[in-house]
Amino acid sequence: MNSKKAPRLFPDSKQKVSNGDTPFRLRDKGLKGPEVLEQIFEVTAAMTQHSEVKTICEELMDWVLGYFEGIGGVVLLVNNEAGELQEVASRSRDHGSVSYKRSVVDRVFGEARSVVTTVRDAARESRHSDGDGRRRVTSVACLPLVSRSAIHGVMYVRAVDGEGVFEKQNLRLLEGLIGPAALAIENAVVHDRIGRVEKALKNARHEFEKEVEKRTAELVEMNRRLKELSVTDGLTGLYNHRHLVHMLESEYRRAARYKRSFAFLMLDIDHFKEVNDNFGHPCGDAVLQAIGQILKGSVRGTDIVARYGGDEMAVILLETSLKMALRVAEKLRRQIEEHPFAWEGTSFRVTVSIGAAAAPEQGIDDWNDLLNAADHVLYQAKDRGRNRVLAFQPDGETGASLSDSQMNLFSKPKTEADA
Repeated sequence: MNSKKAPRLFPDSKQKVSNGDTPFRLRDKGLKGPEVLEQIFEVTAAMTQHSEVKTICEELMDWVLGYFEGIGGVVLLVNNEAGELQEVASRSRDHGSVSYKRSVVDRVFGEARSVVTTVRDAARESRHSDGDGRRRVTSVACLPLVSRSAIHGVMYVRAVDGEGVFEKQNLRLLEGLIGPAALAIENAVVHDRIGRVEKALKNARHEFEKEVEKRTAELVEMNRRLKELSVTDGLTGLYNHRHLVHMLESEYRRAARYKRSFAFLMLDIDHFKEVNDNFGHPCGDAVLQAIGQILKGSVRGTDIVARYGGDEMAVILLETSLKMALRVAEKLRRQIEEHPFAWEGTSFRVTVSIGAAAAPEQGIDDWNDLLNAADHVLYQAKDRGRNRVLAFQPDGETGASLSDSQMNLFSKPKTEADA
């Protein structure tokens, strides 16, 4: 709501009364009924422009002091958390504190009915002294702030150093102000409650979104991990047999479609059974893990290294010719041969045999032909003494080798169908 104040009807409403004998009276006795209603309407409009309870109560007290001379007052509202009436706004002609009689306040609040009292004798004067003990409280009006749904508190006003000030007409004027004030307070309370609810909802939504984001990230990570586990060999951390076959089939289709080449290496550890027999299967597992890391660390990040099964491993070399594949295979063979293996204080040597094939080539019509070709020359390498690289050669040439390797070329054997 707009917090701009309406023009004050009485510019001197906070002017201090200079004479203690000034009676409590309506500032302008010439006001007629319609004029009073018009001023009450302006008071109401001013209060409803605010959305804070304290500001409305202060506005109410300012207007009351604007209508009357020689008055002081306080507004007390229910604090739902504390469960009691608490002072919210206070005004007096000398800007000092305003005392109030608690029994009167509790009675008005409990009965939701206005009370007007006039002090006449000295004994009662002592009970209604105005805090500092020097001025006599001569008249008190206490009115409940009742809205459509509840009683929110009371307005307590008192006059000093005068007599017979709160007449029936005065009380009606105050009641004309207190009703709209109670409604304005109720609206402000509702506004504040809605604001707090909206803030709580905003915070809850923020926390919910954070939790959803966290759970989503966890779910994405779990899915990534599950996918990784579904394609990963548990021992070596390399891709597993299923993923190797899938990628081999996919890369063959791509190479055939775009007339690109790629190579495939099949690798087998020489005399691996002796490692397990001499040092135990835990040692054999450690050897497999070490060789897997050598393979992964020695090829490109785009190449695919997998455990084919048992002690056999495989490498898919993308965008690679057979000649380049032979160089890579020889490098891998040599690195494994030179790698220091040891188990429980005993050092030993491990070598591998490798079969290489490339596609697309004559005699290799699909991914399965490529796999079989590499596997076939792998076992030829083992038959020829192990620790060597052999390549599948579709044109039948043999004996070609690289200067820095032990490689021999092996031709695919002719079948009866080929003949």
